[in-house]
Amino acid sequence: MSLKGTPQKSETWLFGFRQMDYRITISEVPSGRPYLLLLLNVEQHTIQAVQIAPQAPSAGEARDFISEAILHPAPGASTPAHRPSLIVFEDAGLMEAIEPWLSKNGIAAALQEKAGVIDEISAQISDHLSDEPPDIMPLIDVPGVTPE
Repeated sequence: MSLKGTPQKSETWLFGFRQMDYRITISEVPSGRPYLLLLLNVEQHTIQAVQIAPQAPSAGEARDFISEAILHPAPGASTPAHRPSLIVFEDAGLMEAIEPWLSKNGIAAALQEKAGVIDEISAQISDHLSDEPPDIMPLIDVPGVTPE
């Protein structure tokens, strides 16, 4: 799938994924700890795309995730569909497998060690999705009153 017709901006995006801390059941897939896939815009400090998957992404799944983020930005994104000039990966195997497709679409690829920002966002989303009560105490405490 070619992305060459999509405008390109001088931006760096960061692709990473983490296994989440809780177990879920997705349709007919056995219960397990899902993976959070993230694509971050480094310059704008925004999330370009997020997805929860039952397993770590294959090269094809990562490519499709990136392509979807380029062609259909997340709701509320401040910029219309566009390609970055560089995508940074934490996983060397995925980067090597996707790099020819990226290159064909005019996007450079680079490798870096695990990014703390991916860990932070993953932890925040995992906390938000868990059944545990929040760490923040409520502003009021009235018997019988609930957030619902």
